[in-house]
Amino acid sequence: MRGLCFLLALGWWCALGATAGCLGRGVFRCKDSRQCEPGGHCEAATSACSYPTTTTSCASGWRYGGHAPDALAGTCVQDACPSHPVVQVRAGSAHACEVRGPMGTVACWGDGRDGQLGDGTTASHSTPTVIAADALSGVTDVTLGSRHTCALRADGTVWCWGANESGQLGDGTRTPRPAPVPVHDATGEPFGSIVQLAAGGAFTCARRDTGQVVCWGDNAYGELGQGATASAASAPLNDSLSPLAVPFEQQISRLSARDRHVCAVAVDGRTAWCWGSNEQGELGDGSQVSRPQPTQVHLPEAVIQEIATGSAHTCALGGEMLWCWGANQLGELGDGTNQNQLLPVAVTLAGATELAAAGHHTCARQSNGSAWCWGANQAGQLGEGTNSNFNVPVPVTAVEDAGELAAGDTFSCARRRNGTVWCWGDNRLGQLGTGANITRSAPAVVGDPTLDEVTSISAGGAHTCAVRQGAPSALCWGDNQAGQLGDGTRLDRSLPAALKLGLDAVQVVTGALHTCLRDSSGAVWCWGRGGSGQLGTSGLIDLVLPTRVAALTNTTSLAAGRTHTCAILNDGGVRCWGANSDGQLGDGSNENRPTPIAVPGVANVVELALGGAHTCARHADGTVSCWGRGLDGQLGDGGTINTGSAVQVRDLGGATAIAAGGNHSCAIVADRSVRCWGAGALGQLGWGTLSSHAVPSKVMNLGGVVRIAAGEAHTCARTSTSTSADGQVDTAGSVLCWGDNHLGQLGNGSAAPDPGMGPSAAVISGDALEIAAGGAHSCTTRRDRTTVCWGANDAGQLGDAIVLQYPTAQLTKSPCP
Repeated sequence: MRGLCFLLALGWWCALGATAGCLGRGVFRCKDSRQCEPGGHCEAATSACSYPTTTTSCASGWRYGGHAPDALAGTCVQDACPSHPVVQVRAGSAHACEVRGPMGTVACWGDGRDGQLGDGTTASHSTPTVIAADALSGVTDVTLGSRHTCALRADGTVWCWGANESGQLGDGTRTPRPAPVPVHDATGEPFGSIVQLAAGGAFTCARRDTGQVVCWGDNAYGELGQGATASAASAPLNDSLSPLAVPFEQQISRLSARDRHVCAVAVDGRTAWCWGSNEQGELGDGSQVSRPQPTQVHLPEAVIQEIATGSAHTCALGGEMLWCWGANQLGELGDGTNQNQLLPVAVTLAGATELAAAGHHTCARQSNGSAWCWGANQAGQLGEGTNSNFNVPVPVTAVEDAGELAAGDTFSCARRRNGTVWCWGDNRLGQLGTGANITRSAPAVVGDPTLDEVTSISAGGAHTCAVRQGAPSALCWGDNQAGQLGDGTRLDRSLPAALKLGLDAVQVVTGALHTCLRDSSGAVWCWGRGGSGQLGTSGLIDLVLPTRVAALTNTTSLAAGRTHTCAILNDGGVRCWGANSDGQLGDGSNENRPTPIAVPGVANVVELALGGAHTCARHADGTVSCWGRGLDGQLGDGGTINTGSAVQVRDLGGATAIAAGGNHSCAIVADRSVRCWGAGALGQLGWGTLSSHAVPSKVMNLGGVVRIAAGEAHTCARTSTSTSADGQVDTAGSVLCWGDNHLGQLGNGSAAPDPGMGPSAAVISGDALEIAAGGAHSCTTRRDRTTVCWGANDAGQLGDAIVLQYPTAQLTKSPCP
């Protein structure tokens, strides 16, 4: 009867022209699992409904229904890549990996900035990238830390790659490795007999076939389980660059680790032990005392089947019961409260057979293949379709056939029974594997619809702002963690968003995490990160709305650095505020200033440029002076020391424009060539070598420059072939960039390193007006007053409308080998 009702309903639906498709009598095309009968699943590859089967004839466990197309109706759903099925999926902080059989190859995707994807580069990827079989094969288990990855091979050896500052790769060094290297014991011999791996933030643990646990890497909170040091219980705990056995009499059958703690289940299944950080009760021993040696969890009597560790919480599964303990501010314990728990509390979810935890959320899989998650959900990592936190388990939308779960800090994944991998949540670094553009090495148009009438742009750490004619006059997009977009929220935006307040913007400048605006009256407004006083409003708090800098009323120009801000007054004097640890405010001290102060001895200033922690000023006579951090020579006076008062840049006269990057500075001089000084290891000076220079040097292969912009470690210039009689630019020109390019910020179509020889080709030819360079992205306005950007796009700073978060499951683009 249910089938007949469904068929009648289907006919009525089709007659009304529903969005679902109908092809012939009794054939139904679905777009969503909700269009299938209860318990059914809409197969993305075929747009046909399938249903669980209890027969052993279907290896996938799913069979197409009777309303599938004739060739599929009643047949088994075929596994994805049946000759190379996905047998395991794991997630780290912001990257994920899968293992494929039968060769045991590994593919990874997401954040790769520390080499944690293992492909020999430090590039992030939004599609699974296979580690070459000749570098790594025969893998049976992978584990992912915050910024490193380890793999267990069938021969019991372990290979690791990625960040290694604490020795978490176990190769006896602290050298980062973008490709797999074997773990060695203290004598340099390959370490073997391993049967399971578990990685934490910057450490790794492994279980041997004897039930012994060994760990290596960071030990700041006792993560290696070695106990107190011999000298004193309060003495620092040392890292280990090679595996150390945890001095523990229990034999272990299960192991889990996350940021700063480890948990294990004894072979009898009736006791669990944890060690490491316990600041929020994540060890479950009733205290908040960190433990450098295993301490028993106070669990009820049960046979423990699973244990899973998050950033500061832990969960265990035993029989029909599920318990969690530790941090709970965001509901990560799933007990219906937001109270931290120092002892295990019960979670109401029947039939759970698997656990996954990370960051501040937890997921569980039931025996029927359904997935449930709870806790933090700001990025949609719970997969239930919203961005609301939940302190009780909620079902993951459209995942009815999960065979395995994995949880990252702000995303989650499921390996489905047909061999496909689906992920949901944060996608800013490609964690979901959907092929999203997390970098663009060629210009992309800002806005959907296109942002037009732009008169100036500014690029910050990972956000961008524009001033345009008409209303709204100021718009920002990209990273908004500190409220630096000024729209009243902390939501990242991949499309331009107007300020919450309708200010009459004349100029907008961007720092690493803050933004300031000058209006037509000369007043200044700031918003975003304020902890160093960079907003100039006297408070040291973040502000998500533009707030007036009361002390300033007569400014003619603004400039923003990483964490400080300066303004030129109409008398040519300078006022600065914010961070001052390196003397970047120029008042002769190293004291942060939350309100503007005068820079003594600096006059007749016509332009300012602020870098990471230094400041430069161009004077009316064409000279340039700088102050602040000088360790890389970025002050240009020939020295490499910090100074809290202005020094004149050497051998530089007739400067017409200046720019300051993270640790370098540049100027256009009278003949329209460019001189740069400071840090140069990434080619940002363009003077023919990859090294720093403490005095100005000429950029090679560049002339006719009329605009200059400096990012964190790259530089861009805009050229022009003609000027008016008064020397002002009157035609559009070309944009050329040089320096750091690992995220495509040079716009030359690749991510190849810069050889340091200056620009080689134009990004924009003959059509550019204004330019801007940010942390790792660049932008320009074109002659038609539209804007294009290129480079890093992990927070939407290119403004090209990429989707930053998916609150429902998305299929990873993992091709068959």
